[in-house]
Amino acid sequence: MSAADVVITGTVLTVDENRPTAEALAIADGRIVAVGDRADVAQYKGPGTRTIDFGDGCVMPGFV
Repeated sequence: MSAADVVITGTVLTVDENRPTAEALAIADGRIVAVGDRADVAQYKGPGTRTIDFGDGCVMPGFV
């Protein structure tokens, strides 16, 4: 597994009925490669990974 370009932490709205929220997500090459607990996503961090912590904020999926 290669390192992600960006790891985002905070409340992630997943739009998945079985798991409506997560704690983190990882993005590599413009694609979401992991969504889950902070510990699960932490394995995608590398020396060049940018980390964004939204604190009490949230991240929502969308097309831009």
